[in-house]
Amino acid sequence: MKWAGYNLDEEMIRKYMGAGLLENDTLMRIQGFLNYSDNDQREFLDRKENLKQILRVLFKIVEKTKKNQDMLEFALLLINGIFEDKRSRIRELVAMQKSTVEGNHLDAVGIL
Repeated sequence: MKWAGYNLDEEMIRKYMGAGLLENDTLMRIQGFLNYSDNDQREFLDRKENLKQILRVLFKIVEKTKKNQDMLEFALLLINGIFEDKRSRIRELVAMQKSTVEGNHLDAVGIL
């Protein structure tokens, strides 16, 4: 799930975090995930709470950084890779989209 040819723009993430557009732990969560091996990424994502967490981070990046083409492309490619790697993960995104429980809902369709 690592993307050749594109490195995460850590400085830009810091700017968005500093402006309050992204959560303060965004960079830490993304770096942690990207530093895992492919197999460790899969194991991480197989735990439902971890999958939800990384999806929230990535969709927040899409939502808040739409004018930054590199950030948008990075987040969308990683989202795509997560679902291409294991298509059954889309069920969790659908459940988050449908959820009426506060803190569990993610309006992925509205963001995209």
